[in-house]
Amino acid sequence: MQSSAGTRQAPDAETQADFVTAVDKKQSQQFGIGRLAKLELDGGVPVAAWVSRTNSDGTLSLLRYASLRGRDRIVGMMLRGGAASLGRWVCDGETVDIEPLKLLPVQEASQCLVLAARFAEASPGDGFVWSRLEEAKRKRWWVGCGCVVSGADLFAHLAVRRPYGAIVPCPACGGGEVAAPVVRARELDADTSGMASDARQRFERLSDKIRSRITDVLFAAARRGDIARLKRMLIGDGCDVDALDEQGCTAALTACLSGQAAFLEVLRAAGADLERSSAVAPPHGAVAAVDAARLECGPAPADLRVEERVPGVFYVRDCCSGAEIESLARLHASLPVAKSAKLQCGLERRHFVDAHRWLDAIFRRALPAARVAPRCKFVEYVRADSEMAPHVDLSKPASDCLDATVAATTHTWVLYLRTCVNGGATAMLGDVRDKSSVLDKIYPEGGALLVFPHRQPHAGCPTCATDPKKLIARGELLFVEDV
Repeated sequence: MQSSAGTRQAPDAETQADFVTAVDKKQSQQFGIGRLAKLELDGGVPVAAWVSRTNSDGTLSLLRYASLRGRDRIVGMMLRGGAASLGRWVCDGETVDIEPLKLLPVQEASQCLVLAARFAEASPGDGFVWSRLEEAKRKRWWVGCGCVVSGADLFAHLAVRRPYGAIVPCPACGGGEVAAPVVRARELDADTSGMASDARQRFERLSDKIRSRITDVLFAAARRGDIARLKRMLIGDGCDVDALDEQGCTAALTACLSGQAAFLEVLRAAGADLERSSAVAPPHGAVAAVDAARLECGPAPADLRVEERVPGVFYVRDCCSGAEIESLARLHASLPVAKSAKLQCGLERRHFVDAHRWLDAIFRRALPAARVAPRCKFVEYVRADSEMAPHVDLSKPASDCLDATVAATTHTWVLYLRTCVNGGATAMLGDVRDKSSVLDKIYPEGGALLVFPHRQPHAGCPTCATDPKKLIARGELLFVEDV
């Protein structure tokens, strides 16, 4: 990795204090990529007296402190913004096997750092060594002892009903006992048929802040298939089972995309409107198709050539026909703009769900092994100087890319919908902390497709007033071997 010396500034004492406070209060919005890209993140910051493992000068790296506080979301944002955790995360005199972390997606690496920080704090002098970390893909760590447990085994282990206050041992080693999760039979067995209307009336009497939180919980439950949580909301404070998220999805469509058929049946019985959605289309007949005609497939371009611009970065010129680009432009114009809190750096986002796999079929004409996640978004650079700071991307659960899989996406895709010749290039970087370490620049060309690994550092160069407003569609995908 190239050094970023001189390209970032060390945060002053006031900024350090603000970051520490933000970690304490879980204010992840203080760790935006644009802000982090301007700062040197690896220096020590003063921390509270209760922290026993510090550097010799009494400081701790901000990433280590966030890990110790269990703020895995903030840890992930710092990793995306260029924190050199793999070189300076450890305390003075402490040895940690950090090489395996380089192979993990950002979310998993942040969870590993949280786990390691807490183990090191609980056992001073012992350090921390990963065991069987090479088996950790698609698996989880048991809270008590750190053993690697497969997702299926862990689910089966936790799903067994246990008395209140029971202790659950690690399914791998039998140790590391933690308190059992509480699953209330009363809620699982409750009859919630026809309760959607009453639940909505109770929900509407709550404050805006509480309604927003309950709706977030509803969609999280739909993704997990958490029927107990859904029934608890229907019985208790209420919820709006027909609420839309910013991608135009209802809880019913989210459950369909995640393969949660039992959850969908509870929604149906409660009285949810299974046809309500502004998404492009749902995945199968359990929910009626919505606005599928807004996208029209055209004939495949005659000559599709895949270029590897830098190792692992693929570029397909003329991936989409003119008719397909026009269909996407009409879809973009018909969608609402996302929350104003995300209008950063002059960018405007509009979300959609490609539940009929329209884009998946188009991309596979050039990349047969690609499987596209259906949740996508349009990004329009509305200002002449709009840009995106250097960063790496997050992986997403890929259970809705392939049936019966718990894999995560591995690559980001960008489909350029307008041509820009003077600005707006996507820069591939050698180091996320060094904006000058440019490996290649890809200028927007209408109909071209760019695919690169999530961990590939990249940045959006400033747009130019003489070009049309840069407009892209983007999302995530993974590659499969058996095609």
